[in-house]
Amino acid sequence: MKFKLISYGFILALAVLGFGCASDYGVTKSNKADWLKTYARSPLTNDGLSFRVKNYLTRENYLAEYRNQPTALLKKLDYEFKQNDDKLTLFALTELAYDQGTKREKLDALSYYLSCAIYASTYLRTPGNDPYSAYFIVACRYYNYASAEIIKLIKQEKISLSSKWDLPIIQGKVVVNPAKSTLPLPLKKYTDFLSCFDFLQFGFQNYSRSSGLGVPLVAIQNKNNDVTQEYTKTDKNVFDLSGLPYPATLFIKIKPLNNAGTSYSATPEFFDPYLTDTITINGQQATLEIDLTTPLAYVAHGGASYSGFMALKNSRNMKIPEGLYLLTPYKKDKIPVVFVHGLMSTPRTWMQMTNTLLSNKTIREKYQFWFFAYPTGLPVLYSAYKLRKALFEAQRKFDPELNDPYFNRMIIVSHSMGGLLTKTMVLNSGNKLVDAALEEPIDDLNITAKQKDLLKKNTLQFKALPFVSEVVFMSTPHRGSKMTEQTLMKIAASFITLPDKFVDKIKDIKRKVMIKTGMEKNDSLTVMTGVDSLDPKNRALPIMNKMTIQVKFHSIIGDQDKAGKVGGSDGVVDYRSSHITGAKSELIIKSGHDTQMGAEGIKEVRRILLKHLK
Repeated sequence: MKFKLISYGFILALAVLGFGCASDYGVTKSNKADWLKTYARSPLTNDGLSFRVKNYLTRENYLAEYRNQPTALLKKLDYEFKQNDDKLTLFALTELAYDQGTKREKLDALSYYLSCAIYASTYLRTPGNDPYSAYFIVACRYYNYASAEIIKLIKQEKISLSSKWDLPIIQGKVVVNPAKSTLPLPLKKYTDFLSCFDFLQFGFQNYSRSSGLGVPLVAIQNKNNDVTQEYTKTDKNVFDLSGLPYPATLFIKIKPLNNAGTSYSATPEFFDPYLTDTITINGQQATLEIDLTTPLAYVAHGGASYSGFMALKNSRNMKIPEGLYLLTPYKKDKIPVVFVHGLMSTPRTWMQMTNTLLSNKTIREKYQFWFFAYPTGLPVLYSAYKLRKALFEAQRKFDPELNDPYFNRMIIVSHSMGGLLTKTMVLNSGNKLVDAALEEPIDDLNITAKQKDLLKKNTLQFKALPFVSEVVFMSTPHRGSKMTEQTLMKIAASFITLPDKFVDKIKDIKRKVMIKTGMEKNDSLTVMTGVDSLDPKNRALPIMNKMTIQVKFHSIIGDQDKAGKVGGSDGVVDYRSSHITGAKSELIIKSGHDTQMGAEGIKEVRRILLKHLK
């Protein structure tokens, strides 16, 4: 009996100690997805408290208190942090303040988000931080997301960004100073700031975004996206697109106002990511978070401002003025890159390339992008005159002294028919076109002075522009395109309506002038269109091909079947037409006619731009 009692007692002791029964501890087989779901959740993903903070609250026996009296606990933790400078406590305060912000409204929510931003900023400033620590990375996220909510609430509550105001917070109070800005327009011009965190872009091959501190925004100034508004015009044929939805990054600079940590100042600063992507904090350089793709996608979301085909049919269908459109305000320390589209197209054809090129920091810092928009139904030589005129207007506007070294390193990137326009920017025609067309000097012709100017200055005589230093031809039909001989293209060309004034000017000039210059299709008085200009029989093309291009140039040629293949076709333009001797580089890529939209074509343009800087 005594033995049994001892045995039972021993067994009971083992049970109490946890021996001899199923284990209460251990592991279960899982996978990476489940692990991330358990350990990567946070209020940022609307998935409750993170494992780190929940673990901290459990360890300190604060979990129930947070659920029942969150504000009281936050104040308690704030006091504890100021007593012991414990970084885990500071991180917990950061997350809990954000979590409470998601549960509140209006000024109450604003107070918590400001507290979160202050805690996150304090955490990031703490000496000895490990930049590889998950805590440090997540603290950056909390700072950025809290700042995004702050700017939303400021706009919702109709708080002026130009005023000074204060608000009670967990730590005490914060004084919010008037906002600063490097954006193209005054802050009062912007009607809204949309957080890029609230959008998912589609359509672009690449995402031009970099991680860092701050909130990437879409700054809204003109809700109708109307590029013809007066404020966008810088000259008769030069327009500034910065009035459209524009990229910005908000960084809220936070400073303590006393040693007790009960009073802070916060200054919202709006940065233009085309100009800067770094800031200085406490003497150290930090990267700004920027997003250039979402604002581009936001502008493009409503579709093209006009149809390239409809503008081909009739220039009045273009809806916006023809001319140069600057993506950003002109900067004297950046080289202009001018993009010229082709037949039946619009500047929208360059969006894929623009987005990808802007992801390169060097290109973003050293170049500025311009786009030439024109109705492609007009004759090539006349549209080329319009491009030349717009570029000279830009020179008078931005480089009146003719001594800007950056303006004078301009590059033109052209596609298809746009390459023919571009070509006249870098040729010295002399009298070659005139002599081939006329039997007597142009000044002896019985036509008016304006008509002579139309032939000489506007179409047949041109000089290489002194400020264009390099050009890129993409799928350019230097010898025309057999596409113009196809029935469908002939039908499309038959619907083209040229401007009455232009037609009247041309028809009034002697028939022999029009026929011999290639601006006349036959002995009738029918005026050549943009489609006719691409006809291999166009007499101007072989004459121009014999002229010497005055600057360095590159050819990017598409082949439907194989990269590097000589003698093929992109489906619209044959290699025989795209190839010209003397190119600094020639690259044949596997592509249809849209070489300007594919990765290989864009990559080659990037290479050329980076090489140009050297």
